[in-house]
Amino acid sequence: MKKVLSIVIELCVWVHLIRDKNILSETSENETEYSSGEDVVIDIDERPELYHSLFDEKILDLVRRKGWKGLTDTQLKTAEYVSKGYNIILTAPTGTGKTEAVLLPILNIMLREKACEEKGVALLYITPMRALINDLYKRISWWAEKLGFIVSRKHGDTPTSERIRRLRKIPHILIITPESLEIDLDWSTRFREYYSTLKWVVVDEVHELINTKRGIQLSILLERLRRISGNDFQRIFLSATVGDPEYILRFFQGSSERKRAVVSSNFIKRIRISLEKIESKESTDLLNEVGKKIRELYQPVSIIFVNSRYMAERLHEHLEKIGVDKVYVHHSSISRKLKEEIEDKMRLGDANIVIATKTLELGIDIGHVKKVIQFRSPGQVTSLIQRIGRSGHGLREISHGTIIVDDDVEIIEIASLIDLMLKGFIERETVRGVYRDVIAKTILGMALKNLVDPEEIYLILKSVYLYKDLSYEDFMSIIDYLVKRGVLERYSDNSIRTSGRFFSIWSFDSKSGVKSFSEFFTYINENNLYLVKSSGEFIGALDEFFVYRVLRVGDVIRLSGRLWKIIRIDDSQKIIEVNETDNAEGLIPIWYGDIVDRKRETALKFYELIRRGEKSLERLKEVVDEKNLSLIKSSVEKVRRWFRENNIEISNEKNLVIEDLGDEKILLYPFGEKLAELIGYVLLNEAMKKVGKNVGVRINAYAISLIAENIDPVEMLINIVREDRFEQTLRNALYRSPKIRDKIREIQYSLGVTGNGENDEYVLNEAYQQLLSELGGVEALKEFLYRLVAGEIKIRRIRPRTPSVIAQKLSKIPPTRIWLKDLSYMIYKELKGMALTVSELAEILDLPEDMIEGKLKEMRKDDFMPVVQFRDVVSNEIRWALLEDLENIVRDPLFAESFTPLYTEDLIEISYKTDYGGISNKIILRVNDVINNSNVLNNIFDRYEEIYELKISYYGERSSNKSVSYYNVKRKAVKYIILNGITYLQKIDS
Repeated sequence: MKKVLSIVIELCVWVHLIRDKNILSETSENETEYSSGEDVVIDIDERPELYHSLFDEKILDLVRRKGWKGLTDTQLKTAEYVSKGYNIILTAPTGTGKTEAVLLPILNIMLREKACEEKGVALLYITPMRALINDLYKRISWWAEKLGFIVSRKHGDTPTSERIRRLRKIPHILIITPESLEIDLDWSTRFREYYSTLKWVVVDEVHELINTKRGIQLSILLERLRRISGNDFQRIFLSATVGDPEYILRFFQGSSERKRAVVSSNFIKRIRISLEKIESKESTDLLNEVGKKIRELYQPVSIIFVNSRYMAERLHEHLEKIGVDKVYVHHSSISRKLKEEIEDKMRLGDANIVIATKTLELGIDIGHVKKVIQFRSPGQVTSLIQRIGRSGHGLREISHGTIIVDDDVEIIEIASLIDLMLKGFIERETVRGVYRDVIAKTILGMALKNLVDPEEIYLILKSVYLYKDLSYEDFMSIIDYLVKRGVLERYSDNSIRTSGRFFSIWSFDSKSGVKSFSEFFTYINENNLYLVKSSGEFIGALDEFFVYRVLRVGDVIRLSGRLWKIIRIDDSQKIIEVNETDNAEGLIPIWYGDIVDRKRETALKFYELIRRGEKSLERLKEVVDEKNLSLIKSSVEKVRRWFRENNIEISNEKNLVIEDLGDEKILLYPFGEKLAELIGYVLLNEAMKKVGKNVGVRINAYAISLIAENIDPVEMLINIVREDRFEQTLRNALYRSPKIRDKIREIQYSLGVTGNGENDEYVLNEAYQQLLSELGGVEALKEFLYRLVAGEIKIRRIRPRTPSVIAQKLSKIPPTRIWLKDLSYMIYKELKGMALTVSELAEILDLPEDMIEGKLKEMRKDDFMPVVQFRDVVSNEIRWALLEDLENIVRDPLFAESFTPLYTEDLIEISYKTDYGGISNKIILRVNDVINNSNVLNNIFDRYEEIYELKISYYGERSSNKSVSYYNVKRKAVKYIILNGITYLQKIDS
């Protein structure tokens, strides 16, 4: 077996990715072969024997018709492995002909085996990017149709006529998305039989799928296809540069017994990066200055990359104001049609600037890009390579890119990314967790049209890499849960099938169902979006939180770089009707989830550059010029100086610095984004229990800030371990994190839960497990905490005269506050059938007493879950109960004494106000009348839903200055509360 070092680099400067020893030993055990090429074209006429050993003369004729002298050595090496029948992953830069590298040897075998005579799909070409299907269709058809093969495509926008033609004229090659393949296997079963002839599956842009539920979905679909076809078909994956191609290959290998190979391109493209620092105190001024700098720098066609959809729209607004024309916006919340129009303009040279997020990083043919400008650091090496690499005439030209920054932290981060890139580092993505919602959807999908044996589904799942350790008990517990939820029926022979209730959730009629039926087949999460339409045409999508909080009919919004006036908001259908307008101003939407995951390696490099100073920066000259190197050195020196002036060691993996700014403490440490976020939630929850809800955290990859009075964050973290409450603390922290609700809504429908998914323990626990996995898992947090406790991480404390540059950067981030899924409901559940004190509720819910008391006072006025308070005359405490339970509480032996006056002949005075600041009304009654004559109270209080203030005191001979008051008393509770007040007064008197 070859033990050739895999070199997996794209668009880097004189870089080779050195694979670590762990990967090498692992791949050796798995007998994966590694090969690489230089992407040098090998002329057909110079090596005819090589070409004839791999290709039929018909294919070589087509190569010549393309005007090619031959294929590259990487393409030929790939063809060799395809011809040998290996499962392979090919990693190479965009534009190096990955598609032809795998397509031509497959076509060669199809010619040899006369696949055109078979009625069925031989090659399934899967792409996760629907935008690429039309380009791929043209590209593949050019070769295949000339050789007599039928090519077809299927995705959500494929016309009905074309779908019908696919059934009448069965294609030999089918280009499809994972979602459309799911529909074929689950629902459109007429075509399923034609997959029985399958011999090859090619997955394009596979890096877009790894570490996503779509990737898990595809790994399951591949195993289902193997069952249908009965063939161990060849699995071939195409990817841009990835950190661990072997992992991707193993992830999708499944039950295949074929040998594996990683083929990589050694091609090295040179890039040059320049930095432009903008200094501005106000954010509005900053964007004005950024706009002016872009106007100065851009050359048609330029791409301006930004890190969020909000910034794309906002920057477009500023460029428009300063007179730059032909500026367009391209991001994931703009309709496919509008994006295609923009891509056409780029290809035709009819655009000056396109502002984009990740959507233009790779894959899509957009023609020649003259210049790439990145606003702020892209945060990851992969994005830096892909984005800067978009510029330049050809593959072998130098790519030039400019990064506009506005602070020193950004500059040091960019230097860290460049340094990591030069050392061959590429971010690795792995999948953790079980993802029971994916299993549930698989079960429901396979049982959609036919009875199915659970054993069959289980065997398919066990063949999937992610589920190789799935126990039968765990699998059956998911089926049991789906049966319990009513979306799955189980028959006497143990077979299962989806039930009628399934179709009330996933409905063909969007008006009658909770979700559209087509949404069942996808994991592209659009749960929380409103669709924006103009005259029935889809324009884009807005985050529902933004719609609820901000938008009203008549408002003008900015979307896709254009202005739209809202005509109608349909909450039931989640549709916003708009008309284009020529208004000068419009609201810029905010979308949630545009967060760059800065890896721990980047954070470690960040502090390493600061610690080592100038001597660590010289190698950057391979990418940046002397002027920019001086700018980087200046930023590094500024941070170094702060540590030096405060006589404190620079943060590193073994050294955590606490920057004490009074009520805000900054932890300076190379956390990485995910670990920082996880620790931030833990700190937030723990601090809230001590000082109440007025706490907050800010996080980035390099620091965590805790805003709370008199709290030592490190001591608080250490105590979690010392008091042996790690697991419960972590669970409570994530239950109260802002992300848990979104995760619940993402998974609940797949598990058959409608309504408030937060109230379902199964859904809540699965949401917790998935969120924990996505934040890096429990082990990274455990390791950090136990190293703190063991003293392996030294703590340095400083009260600086001025905050560090890192702290100043962090202070610009809005703090994350505690989110309680619904504290009212949490209290409601605990009070049900019981009367509790604030301190008892606080202990049960593990929350501060002032937070509980504040929420209870709000709930007195609640129309849905109202509560009442009364005096416990035995313990002399204030207790709270649900209004709906009050009559039972009054009769309960535990509390009845508090509503039973000792003397019935006493005269009492009842003062009441019906609203805040209102007139006080008084009535005099004998206690006996309150107990026995309900009409007296009804005649007075029945006209009011709620009494703002109810005050009880003695009248006549027993009159004194003693009284007891109650607030926001619902009409239903008035009699009992008056009795409680009387009983309390008599008790303290006696």
